[in-house]
Amino acid sequence: MIENFTTWFGSMETLLQFYWVCALISSALFLIQMVLMITGMDFSDVDIDVDAPDVDSGFSLVSIKSLITFFLGLGWAGVSFWEHIPDHVLLGLVAVLVGVVFMLIFFFTLKQMLKLEHEGNYDLADSIGKIVDVYVPVPEGKTGMGKVQLSLNGSVLEFNALTEGARLSTGQKVRVRGIVNSDTLLVESV
Repeated sequence: MIENFTTWFGSMETLLQFYWVCALISSALFLIQMVLMITGMDFSDVDIDVDAPDVDSGFSLVSIKSLITFFLGLGWAGVSFWEHIPDHVLLGLVAVLVGVVFMLIFFFTLKQMLKLEHEGNYDLADSIGKIVDVYVPVPEGKTGMGKVQLSLNGSVLEFNALTEGARLSTGQKVRVRGIVNSDTLLVESV
């Protein structure tokens, strides 16, 4: 089997061998990279102390991940169009263009995915002054607790609520006036 591969590979022109090497190695690295990302074992946060700029921060256009994606597009475009584009210079340009498109698609997809990521932490002080919805009616004059729903850092959270004023009904818009404790807000009618 290895003999068949070496015979097949050795019979190709050098440029086609280059495209095959790029396609096969980058495909293997891309699959490993995807498995690691999906399983949460992505090592992009690992800090290595070297005297070079940080090129793999996740948002960088030129990163290890995007270079793998570039060579994936370049290699497979070169292999795929080898029979259809006889001019090697034109084929090289098409392969580089496809590689750049692959890299840009990967970059923008990763950037959009990272926008969805957040720590889930919030500062309750950020809620003061916000207009929120009453979820469970809030009794008048601090005689009992109701509940409000509030959006902080992209998460909808539910908190106990007190009011000094009149009763607040479900669905009513209210303003957060203060913080009573870590899970209770003081609200008022808008």
